[in-house]
Amino acid sequence: MFKNLNTATLENPLNLSALGTFWMIHIWMQVYFPELRFPDIVLPKDQVLALPLMSAEVPKFSIKEYLMFFRHCTKRSAAQWHVVLKRTYP
Repeated sequence: MFKNLNTATLENPLNLSALGTFWMIHIWMQVYFPELRFPDIVLPKDQVLALPLMSAEVPKFSIKEYLMFFRHCTKRSAAQWHVVLKRTYP
């Protein structure tokens, strides 16, 4: 997954034809970057993350918009990266 992001974002212009599992990147971004999901998506602390993400409408960002966001997002707090680690699953 990270190799795909590296290939797609480090080239200038963006390499939008890079091969790989971009669906997995999409889910990862929905979890760790709430700015990229619809505001009405709630990730309950006692539920598996995939359930609300699967039932929600997918934001209509293009791959280029996602990659540009990622390219310019340079800082995240420790709490933002611990979204999955701090969860208690049923």
